[in-house]
Amino acid sequence: MAAVSSLQKTIMSDTASIQPELLATTVFSHKAADPGEAVGSVYGLHAIAEGATLAHALDKLGVDDPDISQAVKTLYESVIGEDDRAVPSQQQRQSAREQLHGFHLSRTWFSGRLGADQS
Repeated sequence: MAAVSSLQKTIMSDTASIQPELLATTVFSHKAADPGEAVGSVYGLHAIAEGATLAHALDKLGVDDPDISQAVKTLYESVIGEDDRAVPSQQQRQSAREQLHGFHLSRTWFSGRLGADQS
């Protein structure tokens, strides 16, 4: 161990020859998910958990937002495949339920719960 300490001391004492080099760094993005993508992903997971086909999920979406519908399609393709009439398997349904962490969609979820200063 003494030999290593001696070698380290010799190297570190030659400060003129030491040129620091950044080898790698990690960058964390603070960008939030696109709202349409987030809504579409949650809606898609909920539809899969309920056993809906992609065609049925898009038919019942009721929102004309291309970002939301594209997120639903992308999620279905990554989980089930490209057949828009394929029914999710029990395993796929269970996995979607787990990814939702108990959350369920409801359009009236927050109605009647606005603060006093909101209308």
